[in-house]
Amino acid sequence: MKSRKISLTPRKEDTREARPMLVRFDLSEILQHFTESIDEIKKQFDVADELLRAGNEIACKMVW
Repeated sequence: MKSRKISLTPRKEDTREARPMLVRFDLSEILQHFTESIDEIKKQFDVADELLRAGNEIACKMVW
């Protein structure tokens, strides 16, 4: 049977990467981003409704 080298090498000290800086957002920025996202989703529903009213059910399903 072939032997394998199973010895351990010492770990190098102080080689870990520094932790990334935390990014903090103001509550108003978070609310603004949320509101913008909801508005974009509502626009998608409007487009889907228009397609459905026009009789294009396949395109409507692709938007949803």
